[in-house]
Amino acid sequence: MLAEYTGVLVIFVVAALFVAGVLVLQRLAGPRRHFDAKNEPFDCGGSRASPPQPARAARVSSPRGRRAVKFHLVAILFLIFLVEGVFFYLWAVCFSETGAAGMLAITVFTLPLVVGFVYEWAKGALEW
Repeated sequence: MLAEYTGVLVIFVVAALFVAGVLVLQRLAGPRRHFDAKNEPFDCGGSRASPPQPARAARVSSPRGRRAVKFHLVAILFLIFLVEGVFFYLWAVCFSETGAAGMLAITVFTLPLVVGFVYEWAKGALEW
């Protein structure tokens, strides 16, 4: 019984070793940037008493900077339609076995996604 799961265990071990190797490699070979602003209190007013920023801070921006929300929205939409594509592939593989019940199930699954896609398109969420 346990011999059937040996392949899955091997895949998990290989994946864990790969992740650990990439993290160690990044730590050894990656750039070392230190952002002092991370440890300072947040000031949203820009008072006149604040000390001048060093010249290096103008060249290197913090990784916590603002980004447009539309990039994250496009990424989420991509993931949703990627998962939908996986389900379509699985449905197509066993289409002959499922018959009308499978067709009804995939229609119920697809209809909200199509309506959501049309709504996002009409709202302009896919415009760059």
